[in-house]
Amino acid sequence: MSSPASFKQKERQQRGDDFQKEIRRSWRLIPNVWRMRITDGGAGTRPGDEIVLTSKANFLVEMKRTMGDRFELSMLRPNQLHGLRDFDRALPNNIGLVLVSFLNPQIDDAYAIRLATLERHLHQLNHRYVTRKTLIDLQVEVGAVQLKRIYYHDPANAKMSGPAYDLSEVMQNCQFL
Repeated sequence: MSSPASFKQKERQQRGDDFQKEIRRSWRLIPNVWRMRITDGGAGTRPGDEIVLTSKANFLVEMKRTMGDRFELSMLRPNQLHGLRDFDRALPNNIGLVLVSFLNPQIDDAYAIRLATLERHLHQLNHRYVTRKTLIDLQVEVGAVQLKRIYYHDPANAKMSGPAYDLSEVMQNCQFL
């Protein structure tokens, strides 16, 4: 029989997997995108969930979903923090991007946040987390773009249809993140 802790872990994993599916579906709406999921080399060595190359920028993307009302940097493993930072510094058009979904019975919001900009903001405040309210109020200062919820319909493959996010604002404003 599964323990309550095991059940909670499976539930968290499923919520994260659902968010990743929604984001993968979302990239289909952006023209000229090449994306690849990054597989884990074992022992949690993966620097992010996927790499996305576009005509405007290259993204190393880590996706997180939380039931709470704040995103804590501790939700990112050390190798993810290092990977996102290193990717961001490697080339001028590289962006270490964190996609955060706040999802619970009262909230369904998602944001794209450049890790480097978020860390600068949090360092100034001496915080290790950012609240959803801060992301709403200080989107420019925090370097965040609120993602609008949409539905993606794939006429060629009904299994690919489903909830998604409009990532066009991320593409339009990636240089400001």
